[in-house]
Amino acid sequence: MKCKSLVSTMLVVICFASCSNNSKTVHEETKPDSTTVTTDETIPDLEETFPGLYNYLHLQDSSFSTSGFEGGEIEQKPDSSDRKQDTSRLHLYYPYLLFNSDSSMALDLVSYNYVAHLKHGKTELEEAGPDYEVALIDFKTGRRKQLLFFGTTGTVLDAKWQDANTILMAGATQWKGADSMLPVLWKYELSTRSWFVFQYERMISADWSGYKKSFIKD
Repeated sequence: MKCKSLVSTMLVVICFASCSNNSKTVHEETKPDSTTVTTDETIPDLEETFPGLYNYLHLQDSSFSTSGFEGGEIEQKPDSSDRKQDTSRLHLYYPYLLFNSDSSMALDLVSYNYVAHLKHGKTELEEAGPDYEVALIDFKTGRRKQLLFFGTTGTVLDAKWQDANTILMAGATQWKGADSMLPVLWKYELSTRSWFVFQYERMISADWSGYKKSFIKD
């Protein structure tokens, strides 16, 4: 009897150890890959964030809705290197730069894309060409970082600082003729240099060329 009892006890111990090891193995196999980035990032509400742009697009395509944006995962976008910026050459562009709360940094959507000149004592901007650059200027270090660059099939139509660490931008990355575009939202976090991209689910019947960008002041 003692022998049988001892055998039974050993079987229970072996069974328990086996189950414990299997459980550990399954846990390790299902552990997410450290190189895979997931997030539950909330899609910015275009109607609330950029109401002028939302109304402009909605008037052209009544089916356009903020609920049509998709995305939220961190985009693995190579971070561009900084380059020196002569801030004294930006004097005419200062009214059009989007500064952060303490004016130490600014989002630049104009100096590459427009030629500034004085006319009757007032600065006027003239489009420079088809390419389009969005840059971040650090006035403390005198450095400039390119954030986005487009050819003829992309642009940023509006932008703002969500907070001291976050930039929101809205625009399009595809344009087929004068009546079709793909809306896109970009979110950039300075502290982590992370990009979040939200694309609309389909092309909409709209023409971006008539939109008056809020950062282009009269």
